[in-house]
Amino acid sequence: MNTASPLQQCGRLLAIALAALLVLSPLAMLVAGQEGLQGLAVSAGLCILPGLLTVWLASSVKDPVAKVWLTVGGMLVRMCVVLIAALAFYKVRPDWGLPEFYIWLIVFYNVLLFAETWLLLPRGDKVA
Repeated sequence: MNTASPLQQCGRLLAIALAALLVLSPLAMLVAGQEGLQGLAVSAGLCILPGLLTVWLASSVKDPVAKVWLTVGGMLVRMCVVLIAALAFYKVRPDWGLPEFYIWLIVFYNVLLFAETWLLLPRGDKVA
């Protein structure tokens, strides 16, 4: 069983997000210049906030069934936030296309989804 506190789990998610930012920043700069870095930063913010909320809530409960529902619910919340934000950015920043914003949103979404799932998986010898 994973015994890390919600604060520790959120710290781990933030560390993973920062590592992803460090790895992706040179690529964003190479692909789309300053606009790519801005799009990457916006993408990170859009994905980190719902991810932190999900990890905090799911790490706070002890009931495994509630943990699963909170994890799935958090993933759905992040998906909705990201989709709404993508539509909003299409209207607000029509000059941001695939290389400036959308590719980084897709990549960051998937990186944090993987990290969140990994953080919330039960740890231990027993397999249910």
